[in-house]
Amino acid sequence: MAISILENLNWLADVFIVEMGAYKRGEIKEICELASPDIAILTAVSEQHLALFGDIENTLKTKYEIVENSKKDATIVLNGDNDLVLRVAGKSKKKEILYSTSKELDLWASDIKARDQYVEFNVHNKGESKRFEVKILGEHNVGNVLAATGAALTLGMSLSEISEALKTGSHRKKIGRLAIRRSKIGYQVIDDSYNSNAQGFAAALNILQNTKGRKKVLATIGIIEAGERLNEVYLDLACKIVDVCDVLLTSDERLAAAVRKQKPSFRIVFDRNLKSQLKFLNEEMSREDVILFEGPNIRLLNEILR
Repeated sequence: MAISILENLNWLADVFIVEMGAYKRGEIKEICELASPDIAILTAVSEQHLALFGDIENTLKTKYEIVENSKKDATIVLNGDNDLVLRVAGKSKKKEILYSTSKELDLWASDIKARDQYVEFNVHNKGESKRFEVKILGEHNVGNVLAATGAALTLGMSLSEISEALKTGSHRKKIGRLAIRRSKIGYQVIDDSYNSNAQGFAAALNILQNTKGRKKVLATIGIIEAGERLNEVYLDLACKIVDVCDVLLTSDERLAAAVRKQKPSFRIVFDRNLKSQLKFLNEEMSREDVILFEGPNIRLLNEILR
């Protein structure tokens, strides 16, 4: 973040957006001391980082540092669909916007429809409604759009302006965040390689399930930060994997074992140095196939992309 401020942030900038992550308690507080938020968005508190923080209470306290250390007149945007986030709603005296895809809160969505390359839905705020059409994959991303909408409304945009901006879409490549790409051979690639957690993994598998393809392949290094619940998480994911996919490419022994437990005959290409996985992608995939890259796997991904 410091490098971004020093090298990329110039005097013409009106808004600086920072993603604040942490590996231990106090790190988000430290980042806030460098850039105290005028708007703080708390999207989720989940079991993704249990390996780092030990338990869910520590995770919640760490995430809440962004609220505690935002400016006194800051606006706090909170995910009303996350039970743990709701626990901290109203805890501070700062202005709050609660968003939801299922409840009529301050900012909420209804009539959500996932299309081939986009999602459309109604957005409601203070008696006003607007139909949004956003170039993203997966209904689970509607909550993320609502979070961004809460920030944009706070900055003075109208629902109509936000809807138009989202319909136009970003000119930047959406690397690693559920972007549809093509391999050198021509098969379809669902790129969700930015990061991975249990909820996102399951959502990406749903997208793969709904994507047309002769053969459906999953490539993943697994989930890194799930802590003691990893085996339980993998058992749930394994059920979905054997239901949706034809082949699993992985370097994660525990995930491979969970999939074999569900279906001993399921084809798994297990390889830590990626040679066998790359050979499969180059020799056994056709233009009619589709592959999901779930979680960081940049080396393999770069080898097969155009």
